[in-house]
Amino acid sequence: MEWYTIAIMLVLGIFLFLAMGMPVAFTLGILALGSLYFLEGPISLKMLGSVSYRTAASYILTAIPLFVFMGEMLFVSGIGANLFDMASKWLGWLPGGLAIGGIGATAIFGAMSGASTAGTATMAPIAVPEMVQRGYKKELASGTICAAASLVPIIPPSVIAIVYAVTAEQSIGELFMACLIPGITLAIVMSLLVILWVRIYPGHAPKTVKTTWKEKLSSVPGTWPALILIFLVLVTIYTGIATATEAAALGALGSLLIAFQSRRLTWVVMQKVLMNTMTTTCMILFIMICSSLFTMLLATQGITAKFAAFVVALETNRWLLLAIIMLLYIVMGCFIDVISVILITSPIVLPIITNLGFDLVWFGAVLMVNFATAVITPPFALNIYVMKKVVPDLTLKEITLGTLPFLIADLVGLVLVIAFPQLALWLPSMMKI
Repeated sequence: MEWYTIAIMLVLGIFLFLAMGMPVAFTLGILALGSLYFLEGPISLKMLGSVSYRTAASYILTAIPLFVFMGEMLFVSGIGANLFDMASKWLGWLPGGLAIGGIGATAIFGAMSGASTAGTATMAPIAVPEMVQRGYKKELASGTICAAASLVPIIPPSVIAIVYAVTAEQSIGELFMACLIPGITLAIVMSLLVILWVRIYPGHAPKTVKTTWKEKLSSVPGTWPALILIFLVLVTIYTGIATATEAAALGALGSLLIAFQSRRLTWVVMQKVLMNTMTTTCMILFIMICSSLFTMLLATQGITAKFAAFVVALETNRWLLLAIIMLLYIVMGCFIDVISVILITSPIVLPIITNLGFDLVWFGAVLMVNFATAVITPPFALNIYVMKKVVPDLTLKEITLGTLPFLIADLVGLVLVIAFPQLALWLPSMMKI
């Protein structure tokens, strides 16, 4: 059987199983094992145990449960409310200052928690009612928080970035640093969009509110433990003092102390945190194990190498091919969670990217910016539904209309990182000196 026949059948199988509602992990696992059994015989099933162990026992993946635990601990510590209070007081003098403060607070908390849904669920009940009460239009208030939470895949430490780094066999630390400036850049673009929004529609936000230096400084103590923790995690990685896994352990310990200091850590809360950490980690690892089996299938049948060679032989402009790949990722991200998208596409896409001469660390940063659109793109935008659940007074129409302008900001950020690669590559290059 020709490689392209097998490839077409696998693609059709993926779409069929997903359309039937089968989870991504089971889809990849069943297709991989069934195809290997049919093509290679029963002996291929013996690889199931070795592949599963080799994937799950990777030392690098230890960073995933540690960062998830860190996020869960910061979630229960109540740091989100303190971050919003500080950001609103320091940025309230800008047009739409409270919304811009919400972007900063949500982005920081989302990065700490490692999940955009956690950022939305924590900040939305705090920020949106406060903004609406002060005269902000519901669309602007809800859209701002939804969009800010979409920065989670980009701003380190990101669990999604870890999955990509492991899959692409790249340094987690370098990828974290590659994502830092693009993440900040996209947050600035979103803030500029808020200012432009308020300039065009002055009635959508109240006049700027100024606070005294005493009020600004008084808002800092409630946030500095978490800010120092995230700073230490990134600095230890950047300077080479610690690996990403060791820095994750530092973050987990620090978040435990912060939660304990907040006096919100009880045995019941601790059990919930550990259970959530275990559930999230097992889900990610199970998808990665099934993805490894699928990757092995593609490799043994020569599909990966032959398809990459076929695409490169087309002699199409490499930037056009990159644009097509980015468009495909945007579409897939609207229907499938981004971790699954990475694991499904990496065996095919990464060899193509390598053959086209693109840096895989840079591509990872571009991909993280691309994924910022996934959680706010209708009709399957997860953040929109989380927002509706935690702020019932909002309608789906109001939330959707509020997020649509920020899709433009995401695309602007994506174009900037592609057009100016040093936005992503400068910090990693400094790590190598």
